[in-house]
Amino acid sequence: MPLKAELIVNPCSGGFNKEVIDKVYYILKEKFTLTNITYTNYAKHAEKLACDSKADILFIAGGDGLINEVINGIVKKKCIIYPLAFGTANVFCREYNIPVDPVKAAKKININDVYNIPLGKINDRIFVKMVGFGFDAAVVNNLNYYLRKINSKFAHIVSGIKVLVNGNFKQFDLYIKDNKICAYSLIISLGRKYAGNYNLVKHFFYNGFTICVINNPERTAILKNTFSILLNKGVVGDVYLCDSIIVEGPTYCQIDGEYFGLTNSRCNVSYIKSNFFLASYSEEN
Repeated sequence: MPLKAELIVNPCSGGFNKEVIDKVYYILKEKFTLTNITYTNYAKHAEKLACDSKADILFIAGGDGLINEVINGIVKKKCIIYPLAFGTANVFCREYNIPVDPVKAAKKININDVYNIPLGKINDRIFVKMVGFGFDAAVVNNLNYYLRKINSKFAHIVSGIKVLVNGNFKQFDLYIKDNKICAYSLIISLGRKYAGNYNLVKHFFYNGFTICVINNPERTAILKNTFSILLNKGVVGDVYLCDSIIVEGPTYCQIDGEYFGLTNSRCNVSYIKSNFFLASYSEEN
């Protein structure tokens, strides 16, 4: 029986292009019974669309934020997903070796090679790549939307400078295996890639979280860490490996590159595996 597929598109994503979407649509239509193409209309709309979908395969045409929404909608399902990069940073696609050229990615999908992926859970919210607090979250919170669509990397640099000048990030606490650690910036990551194609750490641990902590409030420490990442040398702060962490104090964070307000200042972050499957990209396909 042919697999039924659905294409979920975010028309507000940084790399959205209607002509390219149409090309992708016709490629997928030749390969699968494409039951629907749906455009999101509001924040978290993709979560509802994915939850209500009866498709065997969900194609996600957008950025990391759209992927996050879809995965939160299918977290208990046994379907297949495949992202098509129409975002600004496209960290998820880079991490899983899916081309950031969506036409190329659509042509070479391999549904015979699918696998579960690691996920993180912060309170009741799922994340697929990372969650950040402190300085890292403040940069995302202060991003200029229009500048981000034009040049995501430059927008992050501009926001980072503003946050450093204003100093609007506060100390908070985290607990790793009952050890209390004070921090000013925290990244909890499921992958090596960060802010596009930069490497977060030199040596990555793929069986849990890689946790990067900056516990120095001095601007020079934050700058040193930022430039180290931009030079692909990884973070210069402390790095821990674990599968659960408690964070206390912050009122907001960034989840998969998007601002997220917290209703509880105590966050439980845990490592889980997906029920759904990710399809592979294959040059030979």
